[in-house]
Amino acid sequence: NNARYFRVLIDKENKIWAAPFRSNDSIAYYHNSQWNFIPFPKDLTSLITNFELAAFGDSIVPTVGTSSGFFTYRQNRWNKFTTSDGLVHNYINNLTSNGNKIYISTEKGISIYDGVKFDNSINDLLPLQSKDIRSIIFSKNQNGKDIPLIFGDEWIGSIKNNKLKILIDNLNLRWSPVFQRAIFFIDKRGRIYFGNT
Repeated sequence: NNARYFRVLIDKENKIWAAPFRSNDSIAYYHNSQWNFIPFPKDLTSLITNFELAAFGDSIVPTVGTSSGFFTYRQNRWNKFTTSDGLVHNYINNLTSNGNKIYISTEKGISIYDGVKFDNSINDLLPLQSKDIRSIIFSKNQNGKDIPLIFGDEWIGSIKNNKLKILIDNLNLRWSPVFQRAIFFIDKRGRIYFGNT
């Protein structure tokens, strides 16, 4: 396999997953001492922007963000979702799994998918001038509750009590004009790391 991979994850069953840069390659996962491959559908020719594992009920579901929609792999088949299915925008910047939901960051806001339907109500809290969302990560507060940190194109904010608080404005992170796979990580000391490929 000559594929180049940009994202590697480990699921709760200790399977190792790897997502390729290109849709003509396959997602790989390591299970029972061997590599297995899930090919993308032949009609997927758009840019792969992100890969995440979602926990819908007891199932681990591979999900893929692209420049033309959101894909899930369930029961050995790919399912494509676009704006006609309720997705807020078709260009996916990032995917973040939290609990039994996946947070889909797009150029026009955020969609939250629970495995059945999309919820776009979080967009009512976002600034009107900047709904291009790069990513969401979750940080735990003192009580162990998940607090979302939202990375806009030029700002970082947090939602508390159904209100967005801008923490950093006029953010000047460099985005690659061609490949915009953004990676954000927060460590246990609250430091935020950023990278893109």
